[in-house]
Amino acid sequence: MESLYLSYNRLESLPNEIGNLINLKALNLYKTNLKTLPNEIGNLINLKTLNLKGNMLISLPNEIGNLINLKTVDLNENKLNSLPNEIGNLINLKTLDLNENKLNSLPNEIGNLINLESLYLSYNHLESLPNEIGNLINLKTLNLKGNILNSLPNEIGNLINLESLELSFNNLIKVPEVLRNLEKLQEVNLIRNEIELLPSIEKLKNLKKVYKDISFTFVNPQVNFCLPASLIRLSYTLRPRHLSK
Repeated sequence: MESLYLSYNRLESLPNEIGNLINLKALNLYKTNLKTLPNEIGNLINLKTLNLKGNMLISLPNEIGNLINLKTVDLNENKLNSLPNEIGNLINLKTLDLNENKLNSLPNEIGNLINLESLYLSYNHLESLPNEIGNLINLKTLNLKGNILNSLPNEIGNLINLESLELSFNNLIKVPEVLRNLEKLQEVNLIRNEIELLPSIEKLKNLKKVYKDISFTFVNPQVNFCLPASLIRLSYTLRPRHLSK
């Protein structure tokens, strides 16, 4: 057996014998009410696609790191509050979806996923990113919408293949100057942060869309950065800023 689809069942758990399916390449457990995974999941060393979206997982077994042939992992809509360090063993991973969990931080080992192209982390509880995020040099899409980030590491400037950067609905005060190093960036969303100044982005010749709030008091907002010629959409949302007494 190479594919197993068990979506929309009420399993809550998997039998340990799931680990006997060593030829399995695709395992789909979408919305099956899973609360835990057995350690034996780590025996599925030929697995390439793992869909665990829409369950109630709080944690992952360390043995998840044995699945080194995984290309796609979907853990969207779970209750994960942390990731095992062994997640960094999944060096062939292309897509990792962790949207809508309860993650407070990422392990430094996330930086080992050097073949990752898409990383989705929206609507978690992330306050910061590890510097090792800068090792993901093949990343094209990074979604961090709806966290509580107040800063970004300078190492984000190493993501030279990044095309889409989603940072809306965070607590960012500024964006590092190294943003201008991301020459393949096509779209950046900064709406609903506390950012007043942007770094120079005129060198981002592939940038097509920028979304940003304008904080204002009682004066007209001013655009305080140069725009690249490639830009086809600049979207500003007026956001009132209260004056301190």
